[in-house]
Amino acid sequence: MAEMIPKSEPRSWMPNSGGDALSDDPIRAKLLELYQHNLDRTRNEWMEAWNCIVQVSSAPRPIDKMRIHQDWLKGFSQRRVEDATYAFEMARQLGALEFRFAAGLVTKDDQQASLAA
Repeated sequence: MAEMIPKSEPRSWMPNSGGDALSDDPIRAKLLELYQHNLDRTRNEWMEAWNCIVQVSSAPRPIDKMRIHQDWLKGFSQRRVEDATYAFEMARQLGALEFRFAAGLVTKDDQQASLAA
């Protein structure tokens, strides 16, 4: 049943501007990293749900169906905890970057790059 889903390369919604342009702005790089992470998680979550549906529909006994549901819910709740941890960590990193720029705490490399531009 899982063979019915055509395999394709995941689409990238990221701008294709090269890696050097993104490294110039660390806040933009962090936001793009967060965006890509959320896209990957959404795609993986759909695949997990689809696999659960396929397994449940092919399980002959109700006890097997319940076990499959329980396994999926266990993984689902674990992934939500990981997502919350990732969101808090990313918010902390973005807050630190924003504070550094707002307070004018830039490094010498940042100053030289702005003078060269």
